Amino acid sequence: MGRMGEINRSRLVIMDANLTQEAAACLADHSRVPLFADPVSVAKAARLKSCLHGITCIKPNVREAEVLTGIAIANDGDLHRAASALHEMGVKLVFISLGARGAYFDGCGERGILPCFPGETVNTTGCGDAFLAAAAYGYLTGRKIDEMARMGLAAASLCAASDGAVREDLTLALVERKMLGGIKL
Repeated sequence: MGRMGEINRSRLVIMDANLTQEAAACLADHSRVPLFADPVSVAKAARLKSCLHGITCIKPNVREAEVLTGIAIANDGDLHRAASALHEMGVKLVFISLGARGAYFDGCGERGILPCFPGETVNTTGCGDAFLAAAAYGYLTGRKIDEMARMGLAAASLCAASDGAVREDLTLALVERKMLGGIKL
């Protein structure tokens, strides 16, 4: 609780399930700013189950969504059921990454699946982080959920074309060019 004053002066907080369950619960219970979360892995996703009431946005992959909701996801209808379960637990915006298929988005009365941007995949480490960071930026700039998902997919695509987990030249301008189709990677 010692840093909650600083945290609550932020415009948005991003956390992941590398935190202890206690630290994640403290953020969920005491944050007065939007809280975005990434479950990180199937093994760690359960750490966020008791925190969902305080999370504004979550970005699990399919298996992590299954852990969080207890719903087996085998088709698009199951994606909607899992997102609905997350909404019932308090999450407002849901992005479920679908790997090479793209991403499912659900929130604010809108839902759908957007495909990945075309491009070379060299490394997928860091793609989820890039997705969530770009989606958070979209949220902060007032974009609709489908546009947040497009920004996330563009950032993830750019990250996937890089050797490292962090693409050194990743900028908003590069993400926007990717979204416009101006970059072939």
